Amino acid sequence: MKLYSILSLFFLISISTLAQQISKTDELFVDSIMKANYKESEPGAVVLVAKKGVPIYRKAYGMASMELNTPNKPEHVFQIASVSKQFTAVCILQLAQEGKLNLKSDIRKYIPTYNSHGRNITIENILYQTSGIPSFTELKNYEAKRTLDQTKEELLNAFMNDSLLFEPGTDWSYSNSNYSVAALIIENVSGLSLGEYYQQHIFAPLQMVHTCLEGNDSIIANKVSGYSTANNGSYKLALYESFIWSLGNGGICTNVDDLLKWDNALYTEKILKQEWLEMAWKSFTLPDGRVTNYGFGWGISNYKGLQLIAHGGGAFGFLSDVLRIPAQQLYIVILSNNESSYPYTIAKDIGMYFARQVPATPITLHPNKEQLNEYIGVYRIHRIGARVATNFTNEKLFRNITVKDDTLYSQVAGSIKQVLICTGKDLFMFEGGGDKLRFNKSKNGRIESLETWSEPISYGPTELEVKTALPFPKEKKAIAIDGKILKLYQGKYDLGQGYYMEIHVNGNKIYIGAAGFDKEEILAENETNFFMKSRDTSIQFTKVNGKVTGLILNEGVKTVCKKIE
Repeated sequence: MKLYSILSLFFLISISTLAQQISKTDELFVDSIMKANYKESEPGAVVLVAKKGVPIYRKAYGMASMELNTPNKPEHVFQIASVSKQFTAVCILQLAQEGKLNLKSDIRKYIPTYNSHGRNITIENILYQTSGIPSFTELKNYEAKRTLDQTKEELLNAFMNDSLLFEPGTDWSYSNSNYSVAALIIENVSGLSLGEYYQQHIFAPLQMVHTCLEGNDSIIANKVSGYSTANNGSYKLALYESFIWSLGNGGICTNVDDLLKWDNALYTEKILKQEWLEMAWKSFTLPDGRVTNYGFGWGISNYKGLQLIAHGGGAFGFLSDVLRIPAQQLYIVILSNNESSYPYTIAKDIGMYFARQVPATPITLHPNKEQLNEYIGVYRIHRIGARVATNFTNEKLFRNITVKDDTLYSQVAGSIKQVLICTGKDLFMFEGGGDKLRFNKSKNGRIESLETWSEPISYGPTELEVKTALPFPKEKKAIAIDGKILKLYQGKYDLGQGYYMEIHVNGNKIYIGAAGFDKEEILAENETNFFMKSRDTSIQFTKVNGKVTGLILNEGVKTVCKKIE
């Protein structure tokens, strides 16, 4: 037997031996959590759990192709979307290590035509997401351009002329634009296209043979189809998006096996010296002392002294999440072609389970109504969804904290009221888990702000929401509207991105429904303005010459929807 055959056989035997080390209990845990989220007959996912560089659990769930009735396989290729950012960051660090660029240099040194609005925006700023450059995916004109092929100059013009969200280095806002800028810097400095640079400096050296940067006309072997939820609750093929929009911030297609090669290399110096990699895994600290929980293309969290390095990704038809715990050389990957089930929570739960760090159920305290009343107020929201709110709306957003029947509630625009459970002095958590919330007091003992954050994994700094003197919104009162008028509103309304909303009328009652949701009655304030009783959402129907032409959905952020039938 030839030497390479012996080595290959030894490698396979080693994997098989280690794979048997996982207990039946551990195996059932992963299998049950995956099956609960991905049904056999629907688009699914592949999960990999690796310990010390070797898979201990690797399995596929659901369908790779609904049309061909083909199930997913562990070796199948998926689009990983924003998980690509870590690759772009490492490319920048490689060029810095070689002395070809300086992380503290202004980006205009490498892209002279960039409009930085007279500010000094450094490469560090764009990698840390502290540049203040708005994310183009949240801008109003993005929806109209999403399917259009653009030049790289047009890509920059899609966001660089918009005002900065803040002074560079003073705040944090997740922005896909930052990593598009990074990609263009890589191309300008190296003389290679981003795909060529990835291939020559990462994919080929690590023998990531199933990995590539997708293009508009790419045909990729073993790549699964991506699916979105259709309005009838079933599935449809994901919408098309021109490749240019994912340049640097997404676009990589790969499988779990190649991602494990990537993670294993991060413990070595095959592609980058450790001193440079360590820079990527260090969070930026804002001037006010808050840690951003974000490095260079990775989210960085610390939970009970354990460093958690993670990142998720979402593209049309695809969701992904990776979690690495270096102290235990533990690696969890979930790649999915189903937009309806989020792998972030699944990867987190699997990771903490194998790290034996499952968060304990906190002790619940029961303050009386008088004690709870001091928290009542309207708090200004600065950041939502990891982005500074001004990136996607000119509307001011607020959180209302109220008390009813000895229970504290939180409600933000567009959402339901959520119960807050007291777990300590001025400390609360949302019922069902998730985010934590702490109220801050001034020196005179009055509540002046609240903080929110996630555990055990957090993206972005602890969010600070300042208490205002604003009154609560007036309670909306419903009136009766004649069914003949309501009938005028019945029909379909375009929500964008291939989704629509349906308005149904039954007698003198009117209902709203969207993809994957049951219809819900909406109540009239007047002949054109309606609201939901269950959440802080309003609907205003628009008319031209007496004909209903659309509606404005207000969930804190306004969405204008054209009536399509």
